[in-house]
Amino acid sequence: VSQPCPRDRAICGRCRRVDARHSGHFDVVLAAVAAGRAELVRLHRQGMIEDEVVHDLERDLDRQGLGATFQRGD
Repeated sequence: VSQPCPRDRAICGRCRRVDARHSGHFDVVLAAVAAGRAELVRLHRQGMIEDEVVHDLERDLDRQGLGATFQRGD
């Protein structure tokens, strides 16, 4: 079992571990990214947004998801 960093911070800059009290935050971020992606696909399928816009927004969602996953420690 991973112990929280002895430093009193949500994320230790030295060891990159996430305090268990704050890991739920990243779960919420990842859920929001997934919901955003689902809505993006829905809007695209309805013809409300163009391909280029979809690709730009998907790239942004990918970055947010990767950042949250990294910060969570996966």
